[in-house]
Amino acid sequence: MAALAIGVLFFIAAFFSLMTASTIYDANSATAAQKTAFLAEQARNIASWYRFNIFTIDANAGQVMPPGVSNQWVLTLLASNRVNCNGQTYAHRYALVLPGSSGIATTMDVTTGNVTAGASDQVQIVDGCRIGASMVRASQNKAATLAGTLENYFKGRELQYGPQGNFFTNPSCGGMGEIQCATNAGAQILQPVLGVGALDCQDAYGNNMIFDNSSPAVNSTTPPYTARIGFNTPWGVTIWTEAITTRN
Repeated sequence: MAALAIGVLFFIAAFFSLMTASTIYDANSATAAQKTAFLAEQARNIASWYRFNIFTIDANAGQVMPPGVSNQWVLTLLASNRVNCNGQTYAHRYALVLPGSSGIATTMDVTTGNVTAGASDQVQIVDGCRIGASMVRASQNKAATLAGTLENYFKGRELQYGPQGNFFTNPSCGGMGEIQCATNAGAQILQPVLGVGALDCQDAYGNNMIFDNSSPAVNSTTPPYTARIGFNTPWGVTIWTEAITTRN
């Protein structure tokens, strides 16, 4: 009986030992999963903040830190200066780091935004270069759409009145159209002439695009006549899209 009792006790002890080990393993697994989810959520929050404030953020050449970042599980946020992404886009990069077993080992080069991840750290990147590039493409698409509407207006006036001159400008600067002469005007001046809305004249950043029909950069005196639609980037460069007639 004593032997049986000892065997039962051994079995019970082994069972609870196994259950305890399993519980610890599950708790560790749950914590790792929670940390991964937490890190991803924080990254989404920063990406959303970045998109909403991108013009202000990327107008700043230095580091710009997002507000309200949690420090749960010793979360560390690394931020770059404004970096040259591809020669056409400039933006900020962020790395969210949860320390591994040996503490924070992840580093960022603030001048390039390049990250070297620590071996045991959990790292999530928010790449402003991708967000910035998408905003530039969206703004270029909006400028191209408005330039296309401008070209259609020109073609319509030619069909109506014949090829009499430059319909991108009005007579006050030598043209035959109804659009006032401008070199760096808000594109909203095109609304009454083209029949477009206010949002059609804004870039993806929510700012008014620019219209030019009489600067030295356009051809306003001899065909093919041109005008152009531009938008300002956060880093201070204006990107232009040309509207052009097909008549030579």
